[in-house]
Amino acid sequence: MTNSFRDKVVMVIDYGNFLPVAQRLARDFGKVLYYIPWETAFPKYNSYVIGTGIANVQRVYSIYDHINEVDIFVFCDLFFGPMQEWLRSLGKRVFGAGRGEDMEIYRDRMKFLQTDLGLPINEYEVLHGLDSLRNYLKYNDNKFVKTNIMRGHFESFRHENYLLSKPLLDELEHSLGIYKEDQVFIVEAPIEAICEIGYDGFVIDGKYPNKTLVGLEIKDCGYCGVVTDYYKLPVQLKKITGALSDTFRSYNYRGSYTNEVRIGVDRKGYLIDQTCRQPEPPTSLQLEIFDNYSEIVWEVAGGNVPVIRNKYKYGVQVIIKSEWAKTEPQAIYFPEQYRDFIKIKNLAILDGVYYYIPQAVQMAEIGGVIGMGDTLNEAIEQATKIAKEVKGYRLCCNIQSLQECKGLVDGLKRAGLGLF
Repeated sequence: MTNSFRDKVVMVIDYGNFLPVAQRLARDFGKVLYYIPWETAFPKYNSYVIGTGIANVQRVYSIYDHINEVDIFVFCDLFFGPMQEWLRSLGKRVFGAGRGEDMEIYRDRMKFLQTDLGLPINEYEVLHGLDSLRNYLKYNDNKFVKTNIMRGHFESFRHENYLLSKPLLDELEHSLGIYKEDQVFIVEAPIEAICEIGYDGFVIDGKYPNKTLVGLEIKDCGYCGVVTDYYKLPVQLKKITGALSDTFRSYNYRGSYTNEVRIGVDRKGYLIDQTCRQPEPPTSLQLEIFDNYSEIVWEVAGGNVPVIRNKYKYGVQVIIKSEWAKTEPQAIYFPEQYRDFIKIKNLAILDGVYYYIPQAVQMAEIGGVIGMGDTLNEAIEQATKIAKEVKGYRLCCNIQSLQECKGLVDGLKRAGLGLF
């Protein structure tokens, strides 16, 4: 990595989940500004303090006060698409999905697009209103339920049968209240699959870099990935990225992109979800396994396809969890030498102590521990060693998930997909 960015100013715009991106860019850029929305009629400290106390990262409280000094804006999360378009209209360099975020926000529209593009698609229903969903689930077992936009009310869930889902539906009826009939639900049939993998890389106006991370996830627990040449990706992944290329170009999409693809027993690749923002996992891993991460961000934002250089071939990520942190600031302790391998969301540092600061939507997943190596076993060993040193009240790291990942890797090999 050269020092060519020491005279550049970057502003990272986020909600707190991807503050480690700002920390990583601070190693190479001359000045890093960090902004998250905090303004309400009655502000509280929980959103105001995120990003404070962090070396070489300046927490700012207005985007507009700094527009003229910023060389590149880095958007990490959803619902900033119009702002990205506006900044680009001013001639600013912007890293982000732009309006391409709609492909994640509106899952029903994405289904229609997949059909138009001739991509394989599983059986699904689009239902309007909670009463329609409840009635449907009474008579249809074994489904996956997803929604548009309002992820703060619920995340996707597996529906086995109505008796088991009824408590969740009752809770949704209470939380949605008078809006329960406004909610859109996408109900999908399961896909009999031999494995599930994902592209975890970047898109530049419909083009893709020479290398990418590709990996397997244990939901909310862990991730294991391998850096590979783009041309070596399974044909099922390349069919999807190829089909979406024109759509990405139309959105002026210049940012991170991740998808989840189930390869069915019919050997077809079914796109079941995509992340049109920073993914987590494996953003924490990308920050370290890609040796020239800052350069990648700069080039992607400028519409240039970067040459990706990786430190190691294999990487893993273990999710840090804490039920305590859902409502209370969580102090996190670890040896200083592991700082670059431990990524904390919603971070504020006070008197040298790292704190995860809870937000309105309660989350137990507060960060990640990464490991890298020339072999998958080396990466797992490193992550396991470091995770055991992460301490905090009622805090845990699901190290066992890495062994589950190894099992999934074995499944890939049996399927003839020898990425690992």
